[in-house]
Amino acid sequence: MADRAPTIDEIDNVDKLEAYLRTRPVEEAQVIAFRSALRIMPFLAQAAFLRNDIHLAGRLRVSAFRALFLCWADLRYRNEIADLQLNIDAAAVAADSSDVAAHNASVHTAALTLIDSARVSARAAASATYRLNIDSIHQAKRVLIGTIYAVGERPIVWHLVRHDLSIIANAGAYSLLQSPLWPGGEVPEKVKQADAAFWKDISSLGVEWTPIWDWYSHVKSGMLPFENLRGIFENVVTGLGQEGNEFWDRNPEVVMKDIFERLTLLPRQPPEPEPGPGPQYDIIDGKLSIVASAPLEDEITPQLRLFERLQRDVERLVNAADRIDNSHPNLAFSIREYGTLLDTSLAELDVTGVWSVGSSLAGFAQSFREQNRNRTLAEPLEPEVDGLLQSVIRQHGAFIMGFEEGRDLVDRADRFALDTETTRGLEESGNPLIAELASNADLVHDDTRAVHRSVNNYVQEFGWASGRVGYAAYLLVRNAVRVVIRWAVFYGFKDAVEGVSAASGFPSLKAAISFIYNFASPLLVFFASSPEMLAYVQWAFYITQQVFKSD
Repeated sequence: MADRAPTIDEIDNVDKLEAYLRTRPVEEAQVIAFRSALRIMPFLAQAAFLRNDIHLAGRLRVSAFRALFLCWADLRYRNEIADLQLNIDAAAVAADSSDVAAHNASVHTAALTLIDSARVSARAAASATYRLNIDSIHQAKRVLIGTIYAVGERPIVWHLVRHDLSIIANAGAYSLLQSPLWPGGEVPEKVKQADAAFWKDISSLGVEWTPIWDWYSHVKSGMLPFENLRGIFENVVTGLGQEGNEFWDRNPEVVMKDIFERLTLLPRQPPEPEPGPGPQYDIIDGKLSIVASAPLEDEITPQLRLFERLQRDVERLVNAADRIDNSHPNLAFSIREYGTLLDTSLAELDVTGVWSVGSSLAGFAQSFREQNRNRTLAEPLEPEVDGLLQSVIRQHGAFIMGFEEGRDLVDRADRFALDTETTRGLEESGNPLIAELASNADLVHDDTRAVHRSVNNYVQEFGWASGRVGYAAYLLVRNAVRVVIRWAVFYGFKDAVEGVSAASGFPSLKAAISFIYNFASPLLVFFASSPEMLAYVQWAFYITQQVFKSD
C-alpha cells in the first residue's frame, strides 16, 4: 500500500504529484508545468521596475515569452515542427541567462522576487518538454513551487492542479489547452492585479509588444491566439517555432517588431461602439465638434424661469471673473465658458455641454471652498465672487436635474465616482488624452476645445476621482475618440498621405491619424476595461501604422 499512487483527489503537495505523474504519460507532466507557468506569466510586469536598464527588461519579457510560446507550440504541434526541441533547450538557457542578469541588476527586492518567479515559469515550461519522464516531473514540481510562491494561495493552486489532471484523465492532455486557466473565473486578487499591470506594461511599450498579451490572454482563456491569421495560422506558428538563437538574441525591440509583422495581417474591422451617454460629436467644418443636445420639447416651459435667472446670475459672475484671472485662471476660464454655453435660447441649449462645464465649475467651487476651510488655499476667493459662484452652482444643480438627460448623467457620474480605483486608474492615461483634445487646434473645433479645456483644467489640478468631473472627462475622451476613428474610416485612412483629405470633407484627417498614432499607448491603457472600444482603437492603430509606413 505504501507504493500506491495517490488518486487525483488526494494530490495536495509536490511529492504526491510526483508519485501520480510517475504512472502517467510524459505529456501530462509537460502540460501541468506549462499551465502552472502560464498562471504566473503576468508577474512579468515587474520588469517595468528595471527603468534604468530598459534592454534587460526587454530581455526578460522576450525570454519568458519565447520559452512559454515554444512549450505551447510543442504541446499543440508535437513532432510537427523541425528543430523545436533544440530551440526549446536554447530558450531555457536564455531564460537562465536573463535571470542571472536580473539578479545582478539593482532591482527593488519585491520586484526581483516576482521577476524571479517569472523566470522560474519560463525555465520550467521550457525544460518540461524534455522527453524523459523524470525530468518533466522535476520541472513540473519546480514550476508549481514558483507558482505557489507567486500567487500566495496554496489551496487554490492545488485545486487548479487537480482540476487540470481531471480534465487530462477524462479527455487527454491536448484538450486541457482548450480549457481556461482559471475555471469559473475565480482569479486570486494578487493575480488580477498582476494581470492589469501586465497589460499596462505591455501596452505602454508600443503595439509591437502586443503579440505577447494577445497570445497570453487567448491561451489563458482556452482560445486560439492570433485569430486574424486565419488560414496561415499554423504556418506562422511553425515558422516561429523553428527560429533559433540568431532570431531571438537580437535587440528585444527588433525581435518583437519582427514577430508583430509576422503575426499581423489586416484585421477585420470590429463593430463600431455604440455612441453611449454624454456629449456627442461629429465632423463640422472639417473638425471634431460637439453636437448640441437640445432639451426635450416638454422640458422647455418648466425650466424657462430658472434658466433666465441662471443667465442673469452667470452674467454677474462672468463680470466678476476679471478679478480672479491672475489668482485662479482655470476657474475664470470655466466661468466664462459656462456663460458662453448659456448665451443662447433654452430650446437651443446644449444640455450635455452645460452639464460637462457645470460639473467642472462645481468641482472648482467645492475644491476651493474645502481648501479655504482648511486654510490651504494660497489666495482665497473674494467673498463676492465666492458668493456668486456658490449661488450659480446651486442653481446649476437644480437646472440640470430638470432635464431627463441631465438626471441620467448625474446618476451615472455619481455611480462612476464611487469606483475610485477605476477613476484613479484612468487618470494616468486619461490626462494626456483630455489635454490633447483641449489643445489640438488642427483636430478640434475652437468651441469644442473650450469645453474640453474647462474639464481638462480641473482634472489636471484635482484628479479624476474628485466629484463628477472625472466621469465628464471619461465621456469626452471616449466619445471624441470614437468619432475620430469613425470619420477616419469613412473618409479612408489612406487619403491622409495621398493629399485627398482637403477635398474629402475631413481636412483634419491627417491630424486625426496623427492623434491615433502618437497617443496609441495611453489610448490602449485608457480603454483596457472597455472591450468594444479597445478593439476599435487597436484596429485603428494598426491601420494608422500602415499609413505612416507608406508615407
